[in-house]
Amino acid sequence: MKKIGVGLISFFFGVNVVFASACDNNDIFRLKTLSQNVNYDASYIGDNDGINDYQLYSVKFSGLNNEIYISDNRYSFFVNNDGDSINLKSGINNLEIYSKNCGDLRLRTLTINLPRFNTYSLSDACYSIDINEFELCDPWYQGKIDSNYFSEKLDKYLEEKNEKKKDNSNRGIYDYFVNNYYLFVAFGILILFLVVVLVKRNNKRNKLD
Repeated sequence: MKKIGVGLISFFFGVNVVFASACDNNDIFRLKTLSQNVNYDASYIGDNDGINDYQLYSVKFSGLNNEIYISDNRYSFFVNNDGDSINLKSGINNLEIYSKNCGDLRLRTLTINLPRFNTYSLSDACYSIDINEFELCDPWYQGKIDSNYFSEKLDKYLEEKNEKKKDNSNRGIYDYFVNNYYLFVAFGILILFLVVVLVKRNNKRNKLD
């Protein structure tokens, strides 16, 4: 029995030596360089569940090959192929990039920060609103919003915008008058001249009669 135990220990030790010798410093450097090429693209796919207050994103990975793969620190999922995607929760997700052939050597940590998506930005009112003027229509606004708060701020924004339009309209009329006052003065003088001419003509006719 002791010989069998010693033999098993020697076997596993030998396997470890093979792995170590198969991945020298040059291999490890090359694999870590490859891991730097791994990237991702995230798209929002669903609102929070109403309980745990998170949202879901579909995250698609690029830069993978047959030498490296992605998992989390609990190995609850594996991403092996270029173009594969998984669903992740909003917030900070730390994923690990491992080597397939060097004893699952961890090459680097890939941090994916998925901000909360502002679902109020999908409302009909936001389609015609500049997010630089009304930030609650920004898809990536990170403040806390509920329906009452959004409606209250939206009504106030639209009211102020209408008032600004009225002010601009009145200002436009005033500016036009100021910039073209000489036309109105000339027109007034012309009317006055015509009135004087008509009055004199009528007086002259009355004298003849």
